[in-house]
Amino acid sequence: MGKAARDPTWWVLVIATAAAFVLRYWFVSTAWIEHPVRGDALDYVSYAANLIQHHVFSVASGGAPVVPDSYRDPGYPTFLAPFLALIQNAGLRYRTLQTAQALLGALTVTAYLCLARRWLSIPWLIVTAVLLAIWPHSITAPAYLLSETLLGFLVSVALATVAKGVADDRAGRLAAGGLLFGCAALTNAVMAPFLPVVAAAGYLAQPARRRQWIILLVASLALPGLWALRNAVSAEGPAASQRAITNLVQGSWPEYHSAWLDSLSGDPAGVAMTRRIDHEVSLAVRDRAAGMTSLTNRLGAEPGRYAAWYASKPALLWSWSMRIASGHIYVFPTVDSPLESNDIAWYTMQALVMANPIVAILALLGCVVVIIGRADRQASMTAVLLLYVTAVYSVLQSEPRYAVPFRGAEIVMAALGAAWLSAGFLTLWRRRLGHLATSGTSSAGAAPRRSA
Repeated sequence: MGKAARDPTWWVLVIATAAAFVLRYWFVSTAWIEHPVRGDALDYVSYAANLIQHHVFSVASGGAPVVPDSYRDPGYPTFLAPFLALIQNAGLRYRTLQTAQALLGALTVTAYLCLARRWLSIPWLIVTAVLLAIWPHSITAPAYLLSETLLGFLVSVALATVAKGVADDRAGRLAAGGLLFGCAALTNAVMAPFLPVVAAAGYLAQPARRRQWIILLVASLALPGLWALRNAVSAEGPAASQRAITNLVQGSWPEYHSAWLDSLSGDPAGVAMTRRIDHEVSLAVRDRAAGMTSLTNRLGAEPGRYAAWYASKPALLWSWSMRIASGHIYVFPTVDSPLESNDIAWYTMQALVMANPIVAILALLGCVVVIIGRADRQASMTAVLLLYVTAVYSVLQSEPRYAVPFRGAEIVMAALGAAWLSAGFLTLWRRRLGHLATSGTSSAGAAPRRSA
């Protein structure tokens, strides 16, 4: 029997990956998504189609002029393009895409377990494997033509590759990890500053490891740098900065999500509030200085209210039900979900709904104990990533859909936090038992007191 077969963590990885794929494939092959090419998905498909037909990255559709733009990131449309080019039947293409994304989702579980096995014991690794495999948001995500599954895969593999490269001090693995983070940045620009900033900080803080940090910095900037050069030279249409400004303004309104939902049903108050928000967004896109002045004046008029709003946004980001979506764990209207019709799946999901806030708190605890040096330092990059993502989306839009690619990192850090907490309680319990045993021995060995 080989060394890998004798390693119990290897079996955890294999079983968890297989179970994760089965669950994701079960969902995508059973559930029915109504009009799957809509909203963001329509943009991604338009980009992919223009890449194939015109070799231009453009969101143009319906006969509009095909001009290069950078409004959305190129990673996911590039992933879609081969499927559109090679599979002509729309139904077969969609099913194949869903299956491919189910596989990416399963491999995301593999990557996080490869990462977590560095600092978790076997029992906690098993708990982590179960949660990674069965978490409902991760099961439903592969059904949609959206970037969350691809981004989650790239982030997980990048974290695992960098961790391995740092541990082995291998330049090739470090470069591969940096390039993977660059691919993640091209899939969602929120990731673009992460590794460069971390690498620059590591270069200054750890002189003995500067070679490693330089490799990570250069590799992580390579692909986003080429994309930035392309945008500077040839992009003519809407730019990514417009989308960032839109998210910033929309995210500053506590009423945005509820107003958007109300406006869909024609509620006059919801329609009026949505128009007011859209007006400020249009102003900021058209005239950035005027838009930022309008935003800061509004925040300054009610500082207490907006301070409370921004303080609540991290909890909103990691909450359960998606808001700019169909709701619950479904981005688009979804029929015949096996997570609803199967009793075991339904009861499991209800348990996870109740556990979700606990997982978030334990993840925060895990991040804190790693940052302050009370847990394994190998988890540092995962902890920093989770805190970074939370901070960025708390400034922009805190929508639970945006947390889906990072649920794996949350679960891994929650397991670390729970392991640290349980170890602390166990230590206190042992000390208490030792104290009681010492006290009992002292009492039993003492000479009896003589009566007067």
